[in-house]
Amino acid sequence: MKRQGLLFVCLWLMVVTAMAQNVTLKGKVLSTLNEPLPGATVLIEGTYRGTSTDEKGAFSFEGLSEKEYQLKISYIGYATKKVTVDLAANGQSPLEVMLKRKAMEAREVTIEATRATEETPIAFENISEAEIENRNFGQDIPYVLDMSTSVTTTSDAGAGVGYTGMRIRGSDNTRVNVTINGIPYNDAESHGTFWVNMPDLASSADNIQIQRGVGTSTNGAGAFGGTMKINTLELEPEAFGKYTGSYGSFNTMRHTVEFGSGLTKNNFAFDGRLSTIQSDGYIDRASSDLKSYYFSGGYYGEKTTLKFLTFGGKERTYQAWNGVPPQLLDENRTFNSYTYPDEVDNYEQTHYQLHWLQDISKSLSFTASLHYTKGQGYFEQYKGAGYNYYLNFDSKESFGDYGLEPINLGTDTFGLGNDEPFLNPDASARYDTTVVNGDSMVVRDSEINETNLIQRRWLDNDFYGIVYSLQYSKGNFDFTLGGGANEYVGDHYGEIIWAEYSSGSEIYDRFYDNTATKTDINVYGKANYRLNDFNFFGDLQLRQVEYEANGVDNDGRLIDVDETLTFFNPKVGFTWNMSEKSKLYGSVSVAHREPTRNDYLDAPDGVKPKPEELIDYEFGYKRATQLYSIGANFYFMDYNDQLVLTGDVNDVGSAVRMNVPESYRAGIELTFGWQITKRLDWQGNATFSQNKISSYTEKVDDWVNGGQIEIERENTDIAFSPNTIAATQLAYTVPTNFTGLDDQLKITGFGKYVGEQHFDNTGSDQRVLDAYLTNDIQLSYGIKNSFVRHLEVAFQVRNVLDVDYITNAWVYRFASSNPGYVDSSDPYVTKEKTNDANNPYYRYTGLFPQAGRNYMATLRIKF
Repeated sequence: MKRQGLLFVCLWLMVVTAMAQNVTLKGKVLSTLNEPLPGATVLIEGTYRGTSTDEKGAFSFEGLSEKEYQLKISYIGYATKKVTVDLAANGQSPLEVMLKRKAMEAREVTIEATRATEETPIAFENISEAEIENRNFGQDIPYVLDMSTSVTTTSDAGAGVGYTGMRIRGSDNTRVNVTINGIPYNDAESHGTFWVNMPDLASSADNIQIQRGVGTSTNGAGAFGGTMKINTLELEPEAFGKYTGSYGSFNTMRHTVEFGSGLTKNNFAFDGRLSTIQSDGYIDRASSDLKSYYFSGGYYGEKTTLKFLTFGGKERTYQAWNGVPPQLLDENRTFNSYTYPDEVDNYEQTHYQLHWLQDISKSLSFTASLHYTKGQGYFEQYKGAGYNYYLNFDSKESFGDYGLEPINLGTDTFGLGNDEPFLNPDASARYDTTVVNGDSMVVRDSEINETNLIQRRWLDNDFYGIVYSLQYSKGNFDFTLGGGANEYVGDHYGEIIWAEYSSGSEIYDRFYDNTATKTDINVYGKANYRLNDFNFFGDLQLRQVEYEANGVDNDGRLIDVDETLTFFNPKVGFTWNMSEKSKLYGSVSVAHREPTRNDYLDAPDGVKPKPEELIDYEFGYKRATQLYSIGANFYFMDYNDQLVLTGDVNDVGSAVRMNVPESYRAGIELTFGWQITKRLDWQGNATFSQNKISSYTEKVDDWVNGGQIEIERENTDIAFSPNTIAATQLAYTVPTNFTGLDDQLKITGFGKYVGEQHFDNTGSDQRVLDAYLTNDIQLSYGIKNSFVRHLEVAFQVRNVLDVDYITNAWVYRFASSNPGYVDSSDPYVTKEKTNDANNPYYRYTGLFPQAGRNYMATLRIKF
């Protein structure tokens, strides 16, 4: 009987709960001219619910409770509006929201033309300004975004400042297309994204969108793993001033000052930022001294917006590119093989952008953006005896490698029975026997042909162009015609700034010099058509790349590259709005990508790298209710001639790659969010994947016999592509009223798991990075009052459990049947384990361990 009574009570509670959550909210979004606004975004704040208006501007939310909700309604070109709705008092009465047209913010100039929306059938994630600020303690952008789906990060210095990188679905930063306000940011030659050149860019970011897979048509090199679109152009309508200061482990400190005029009566607005970041790094001597700025000014008219901005960074970073040798890992995880005091990277980059938006009519607008980027800098290296022992092994540099002539010390003649006269210890000598006055004599010519020296290797480049779009939106149909034309010119050269023996050289003489030019032109058309509950998407892009490089490389080889490539990249897909809470989507996209500069230069003799092709299949489901959201995205990325990492690096620390005929990445990405209570929120994501190379030929250098040993490999894992990546965060917010003011305390726990990953493509268990799980804790206390708009103190503990883990590595594999060819004292060299007693295989390996438990504290004050 008790069980029956308990069952009855439970059933009754379920019915009451269902009835209480069976209220439907309906409404319309209109302009002040009483015109419907189709495609407007309507969000219920504090929940995971959101929807878009139909062609009549109508929207609805089902299954709500009889209580108060706050809606946030936004539409391109109109002022965002927040509306409070009390369903307990007003029941199910239809809601009508009027949006006022505004001076269109510059973020719509270029960003919206290539950004994904809720109607776009691809996998993407939007990170808001608040989320960026919450995670930003001065580290580079990859560490601000490290909880995003399918993302892994690494840091050469081990602490998130300096040279850092991120991978999406296992694809490194050369395959992740990055734009800032729609302008390409990836280096045109290397395709790399060097966040160290733009320190504290996160402080100027208003929002960031990450697209996984091919994504939408974009400017710059094609996306092969993902796309990151950074927006810095949001208009701050009110005048403000802001200071952010951070300090923590490894003597890491940041000072950031931001300011803005707000929108003046004449519709102008100005804002800026100044930042400095210093860190000693976790790895020995891996210090960073970084400076950056951001300034913008714009005019915001009713139909015309014009905005100019400039931002830049200057970095001096001590090199840690060589990693830690495996033999020293247990005794000295912070080992750095570089010991020369000025073994630094010194680079400055400045960006200029001019954005123009013209509202032609209610349904038609035009945008154009001019841009110019100037980069100039060098890295300095000591070559020879005295420093960097595990790189140089006290071996001096040959004059011949720098195009220098030997220094002749003259000729000595002496008898066979005489002691040799003094000879410079650095000199080599040639001895001949001759006869002088009937006596046998020795004639010696002595010369110096090697030296210790310091070199600087320069990159001086210019990148400029235009991007544009024409956007039409009316009723159920949206269309964008866009494109861009960009040119890059880069000078690569090396200077000798000091030499123990200078031969005939002068300071700053160049020992190599080459120039590269790259032109990139693309045009695309993108359309969305809404039909009842369906949205159909199409995107066609035509892109042509011309790349030319010539001169002499640093190793004395002649460079002669002249390549023209044309790519056609179609994309099609659909979205089915199954209900107000659920949607299903699918897409097929094609992308092509040209080889990088290093792919051409590091290719074996007689081998020409091929462009890559990717066909990306995406299929996903999303559901969002008042209390939770879930999502599942299935992907299959089918590559032809993918350029995969060999595991080796060249002499400037860049990864060496090779084409493989067939390879793929296939997986499922799961996301969820759960508003457990009003103050407790849990979010997470997980990726489970297989990343395989069908077959390829591994080539191993033979040190004894010359040439290479060829080994056939099949069905091996793609390097740096873990089969499992997962992240979770649990946040609890408390209104504390410690001061009697509007204040709150927020406690957030983070967890990140990255599965085992190979660091070459052979599939060998001897070249694997172990899986790791790290946890972070973050506390923040914020106050809002009449004295300051916002004051916040935040404290972050990364890697709370002090886990030893490694995020990156390089390897060079070789064969030597004669152990005498191998320096057994070199800690970077390991003889590989095998059942073959005559095993000839060795490898050089460098590992990149990350910091153990470390701390950062931040103070933010906004006036």
